[in-house]
Amino acid sequence: SNQVQTISGVPTYGNLTLTATAAVTKTLGGDLTVSGNLTIGINNTLDVSGSNFAINLAGNWSAVTGSAFTGGSGTVTFNGSGAQQILGTLSPKVFNDVVVNKTAATPLNTAGGTTVTMNNLTMTQGDFTPPATLNITGTLTSTAGTLTAGTNINIGGDWTNNGGTFTPGAGTVTFNSTTAAQGINGSAATQTFNNLT
Repeated sequence: SNQVQTISGVPTYGNLTLTATAAVTKTLGGDLTVSGNLTIGINNTLDVSGSNFAINLAGNWSAVTGSAFTGGSGTVTFNGSGAQQILGTLSPKVFNDVVVNKTAATPLNTAGGTTVTMNNLTMTQGDFTPPATLNITGTLTSTAGTLTAGTNINIGGDWTNNGGTFTPGAGTVTFNSTTAAQGINGSAATQTFNNLT
């Protein structure tokens, strides 16, 4: 049977690696701060679905096939002072809300998969290059930093640029809500897309 364990949000962890030889679900008992890397190994489920606890991560995020992450209503903030990556063979990689609040001009990149899905994406500082497909089911809000497109960005809510940089490359941005009006908003004087659907 699947064991359930609680991970306390105190103290701050260095590198946190979840390992198990049988199925284990690990839930958060508070906000989680990891100053190094967070690795979700096979047989492990990291579950935030019963809370809105935050995960603050200064290193790499890695999840492999046979693991799971259930984001619930929580927020994952990438806040490192150096380069960070979203890694691992788990596909697709699904988050609830993601905040990129890194040291200016430092990158957050992806590897080990072609799709990342999230509810809301907030860019406050630092640079984010998603994989080939980035699915945002909610809103994008950018105040600083650079979002560099992969092949496709699909968005279900508003696109709000209040000063960040969007590098469209050869990609396509698709506004795909079937139930609500969507807007291209913000104080940025010019917003440039390559292909817009």
